[in-house]
Amino acid sequence: MQKAKEKQKKFLGTVPKKCQLVETFWDCPEISKTNNNGITLIALIITVIVMLILVGVTINVALNGGLFTKARQAANDYQYQEDYEILQAAVVASLDENLQIPNAETLQNNLPSGWTVTGEDAGPFTATSPIGNVFTVDKDGTITGQNGGTQTPGGDDEPDTPTEEIPDLFRKYILGQDETGRPILEILDLASGFKDDESTKDVDETQTLGVETLITYVGEEGSKFVYCVKYDNKAYKIICSNMIGNTESLELIYTPQGREGEKTTEGWTILYDNGETLEAISPTTWGDLDIGYTSTTTDEQKLSDSIDAYNNAISTINTYCQNLEGLPINNGVRSIGASIDTTTDMYNGIPTDWTTSTYNGVGKAGDTFFEDDLVRAAYWGVAKTTDSSSYYIASRYILNGSFESYERLSFCIFLISNNGTMHLDSTGIWSVTSDGNASASGIIGFGVRPIITINNP
Repeated sequence: MQKAKEKQKKFLGTVPKKCQLVETFWDCPEISKTNNNGITLIALIITVIVMLILVGVTINVALNGGLFTKARQAANDYQYQEDYEILQAAVVASLDENLQIPNAETLQNNLPSGWTVTGEDAGPFTATSPIGNVFTVDKDGTITGQNGGTQTPGGDDEPDTPTEEIPDLFRKYILGQDETGRPILEILDLASGFKDDESTKDVDETQTLGVETLITYVGEEGSKFVYCVKYDNKAYKIICSNMIGNTESLELIYTPQGREGEKTTEGWTILYDNGETLEAISPTTWGDLDIGYTSTTTDEQKLSDSIDAYNNAISTINTYCQNLEGLPINNGVRSIGASIDTTTDMYNGIPTDWTTSTYNGVGKAGDTFFEDDLVRAAYWGVAKTTDSSSYYIASRYILNGSFESYERLSFCIFLISNNGTMHLDSTGIWSVTSDGNASASGIIGFGVRPIITINNP
């Protein structure tokens, strides 16, 4: 103990007396003069505290701001897209001479180890990647994933819907000054097109806006009426309560980009510029395709054949397009109206008061995915054809109809006449009525408008 005190005394003897107390150590002028480039204990403590605060804030932002969640999502999206591309390559390799996948085994054999494929020969098939991403693959090779994205062999995803702001003058012209909707006939003459708005005396909208009708159609299940129009070199969709009802909404649906609107050397019009690939539509109709019952004799067999024809109409039309002779290319061929994968859901909307009807779940639900294709075709002036043939739009829809003694649901395929007019009520393949009866209508003898996918030079 004595030796320790002697060592302490010896050490303190080398330090100025007023610096020998710890609590006054930093006040020592001799030391502060010779160490003015260093860091004091208080500064060090403050620095550590600030760093701890910053670490706390960073952790809080990371946790509450979803940084880790977003990072995981980005990784999942990357892996999902990688699985998608692997599956697409396998689908292309699996297609036979009729551009159909023969069976699940064929697709399985073209996939790397770790993938599993199930399903009957008639499809659709379910493909599961090694990490659990699940995809549905239709007989014609169309792929649908858990995230809703779709592709067909050799094709690209649809471009994102534009989100540009709608000009104020145009929005108020369509929806009214208070933007709550207005009678469509105030601004639209069904025979001659959009007209001057009488409520704005100082503005002639026919001169300032120049709105042009592209296509019109009945919305899914006949509940709404849709006007697709061209304004200021863009396309918009107006939804109305019915054909002559009030406007309810206005949406920008197409802004041209890249080479869209150009012609290929064969005269096909480019509807989609996807970067590395282009999708182009034929200038005329092709072929003559029967859909519905054909040579059957009994009403029961006609109805059965028509229901089956309706349920398989999309693949029937696409397969017909893919087998046409004389196309500029025979890969990535589809029909207009089938750019997005079609539904596998069955329609269950037969009203409950149709107590005697047994047709819920018999026909497929509507899948009116033609809008992107047809709006672009109308925008570039090629929805009309130079020949006299009407053509199918490869999308199903269900049309409500009321009559004096009964109501009817018609299961239909859209049809376009050669002058670009969409048929809304003459294309039913089969129908069911409120008295519980069902009948086959049948459609025969209309053409197709193939769309091809080609490389962008």
